[in-house]
Amino acid sequence: IKDLLAWRNALAHQKPKRHENGYAVFEPKPGIEEAFDAQRTLSLRQQLRSQRAALNGILTALKKI
Repeated sequence: IKDLLAWRNALAHQKPKRHENGYAVFEPKPGIEEAFDAQRTLSLRQQLRSQRAALNGILTALKKI
């Protein structure tokens, strides 16, 4: 989840450092610059889906109590 939060904060609070190959470059962690490209978008969406599934599993378990 730390990676998701780092990217959320970068996208919400930073202006892109520059553009590389048509993609904005952000610094999600200090000293680490990464392009917000199609691969990064796919990775973040997969992580969000995984977190959602985990939370739904917790909710289902809680409802059984």
